[in-house]
Amino acid sequence: MVEEEWLPIPDTKRTTAFRLAHRREWSYAELGLERIAKRAARRAARLERGYPNPIPRARAYAAALDESANASYATVAARFGVTRAEVCQYVTILRRLPPHLVYVVENEQDPLRLCRMSLRRLLAIARLPSKRSRAAAFQRLLA
Repeated sequence: MVEEEWLPIPDTKRTTAFRLAHRREWSYAELGLERIAKRAARRAARLERGYPNPIPRARAYAAALDESANASYATVAARFGVTRAEVCQYVTILRRLPPHLVYVVENEQDPLRLCRMSLRRLLAIARLPSKRSRAAAFQRLLA
């Protein structure tokens, strides 16, 4: 006799609905094991202290690049303690965005709108090929 002949054939139509139910006399909160929504807590903390405006930092990096003839992204990055890529990204949004858009971002006070005007989103807009497409993307960002 082959072993497979006497094994039951699993019937998934009947067994998927079975669930074990048990009652416990304790809770995870009592044991200190409850799950804390860390993402929501981080977002609330950022909203409380305010989202950073990327334009002042971009202006500081650009000023450091312009103040000496032999300044490079790498030397400015070493001076500020950041990466070369970060300096490049901030300077890119300052140089490629139209001046009136830079003005709007720089003077924004609403933290929820500043949240939407993050470095990543502004960089994506700054890398668009034409001025018209940049202005249209910025208007969609504000809407």
